[in-house]
This record gives sequence, C-alpha cells and structure tokens, in this order.
Amino acid sequence: MPDQWQGSDRRSTLPSNWPAIRRPILRRDGRRCTWLGDLDADGRPAEYMAGGYDHAQRCTEHATDVDHIGDRLDHRPQNLRSLCGRHHRHRSTLQGVVAKAQRAALRRRPEQPHPGLRA
Repeated sequence: MPDQWQGSDRRSTLPSNWPAIRRPILRRDGRRCTWLGDLDADGRPAEYMAGGYDHAQRCTEHATDVDHIGDRLDHRPQNLRSLCGRHHRHRSTLQGVVAKAQRAALRRRPEQPHPGLRA
C-alpha cells in the first residue's frame, strides 16, 4: 500500500498530543463514522455543524480516523469528527482537488482587453 501521507505536510501540523485529542472524539461519536454526505459549497458539512442530523442516516462503518471539519489547525473538539477510512480518504481527496484548482487559478493570467479595443 502506498504511503497516503507522501508529499503531505499534514503530519507536521498535528500537535504532539494528537492521540490524546483523537481518542475522546472517537469515543464522543460512538466510534461510528459521522459522514452524512458531501460538503456544502462552503466546504463544511452543514448537517453535522448544525447538530440536527439524523443518526439513522449516518454511515454505519466503524470510525478509525478523526477529521478536521473546518480549519485544519483548529484542534478543538467542536472542529473534529470521526470518520471511517473510506470517507476520510474521500474528503481528503475533495480537499486536494479544491486546493489544486485554487493554486491553478492563481497561476492564470488575467484576461487583457484586445489592444485595438483599449480606450
């Protein structure tokens, strides 16, 4: 299996006490994946953030990972949720695609008006 962290700086941004932060989150969520579907336009899972989600609609898989809902440098419990490995990989892939598109947009040159149309 290839190293999933290859090329990522993610591990270096986790605090040294990450295992002590991670365990209570898994316990709080009943060691069950909290995935409710893809993210809203702002990149956040609205149902989870609102706290009004239906537990019956949650993924039924065992949670093995803890995911940052918002800022990846914010390790407070309200910014963390439990996910199964499949949904954590899916979410990370979505975040990578968005980040790549944002970097590409920064590299694009702004459109210039045609020289003959300049006033």
